[in-house]
Amino acid sequence: MLFMPPAWAWVAYASLYAYAMTFLRRKLLWLGLAVAVGGVWFVLQAKTDYPPFDPNMRKGELFLIPAQALHPTQSMIGFREVKDRTEAFNRKSADKLAAKLQDTNTVMIIGPGGIPYLNDGHHAVRALLDSNQPNKNVYGIVVENWSDMAPADFWKKMVEQGDAYLFDSEHKIIDPANLPTSVSGCVDDPYRDLAASVCHAGGFAKDINVLYQEFIWADYFRPLVKWDNSNDADYAQAVKKATKLAHEPAAAALPGYSLVPLNVIHH
Repeated sequence: MLFMPPAWAWVAYASLYAYAMTFLRRKLLWLGLAVAVGGVWFVLQAKTDYPPFDPNMRKGELFLIPAQALHPTQSMIGFREVKDRTEAFNRKSADKLAAKLQDTNTVMIIGPGGIPYLNDGHHAVRALLDSNQPNKNVYGIVVENWSDMAPADFWKKMVEQGDAYLFDSEHKIIDPANLPTSVSGCVDDPYRDLAASVCHAGGFAKDINVLYQEFIWADYFRPLVKWDNSNDADYAQAVKKATKLAHEPAAAALPGYSLVPLNVIHH
């Protein structure tokens, strides 16, 4: 005769099965969450993994390099902006500054001979060197590796793509060989500061797609505005004058031009 369990046993079996399935579903849920969290952790770890610079790095790779080792692609910077950035860096803790530098990621092009060239961020790198921060390392990303190009072809491409500004304060062309080997050797161009201040005052719009935009505007202001750069009040008056000039029809072809004043950029 076939054995039939009593009714209470069927209830017990059903309860045990329901419990087992609930337990299994919970385990699978926690396993899924663990995998998801692990994936996020892996991505975050990968994002913050900055290996030491290597000339063989490919486009898109992150790197860590001493600020002094980065070669500039321009001979001039604005010392007023460097001073402001240096003071801002000095107010940050080492950890917070490192986090900020990782968030912004300095962009670099690897040139002939494996030389690391700054593609942007000259003022930030100089400010780091001038700061009292003990960690002088720069965090960044490789945007091109043209280490296999001949020097002449490399600089031709750099200029054609707007990745280098090979002019002095009189807008005379300079030989790439005469560029400083570090941003610590860049000289002051007060008109670059003037252009940046005019932009902040709403004189023209910042265009992140135009490298060296401030230098383009600086050359427009050079013959038109004069001031004593050692006098802050005189500089402030120069900014006001230049801001008005920025809206003149003569500046219409410059990047970021606006016929009317723009919203002021607050820091």
